[in-house]
Amino acid sequence: FLSLRGNYRSPHQKVLTAARSGFIKRIDAYQVGIAGVYLGVGRNRTEDAVSPTAGLQFHKKGGDPVRAGEPIMTVWAANDGGLQAAIPLLQGAVEYADSAPGQRTLILKEIASA
Repeated sequence: FLSLRGNYRSPHQKVLTAARSGFIKRIDAYQVGIAGVYLGVGRNRTEDAVSPTAGLQFHKKGGDPVRAGEPIMTVWAANDGGLQAAIPLLQGAVEYADSAPGQRTLILKEIASA
């Protein structure tokens, strides 16, 4: 099963590249989720089908350094219309910074029982 991974991808593919050099400040998960619906990996309603050939592969994550034109993610869509609708959302989901962003605290606060 694992040897077949990645062999069945949609022909509607796009590699999204960094708009500028610097660091990936963050990637907006909400925007990626909305784009996923257009790609065919998410759904608006529970009865909507998902495409087994659609998907996203991230090559960079928040905090990573990037050069302009370097691949950030590869996306596959169920159809070309969905791909074209998702591209601007995914490009807008990536925020850049000139310097490396600081570490984010995973635990903001502990609530102790009395």
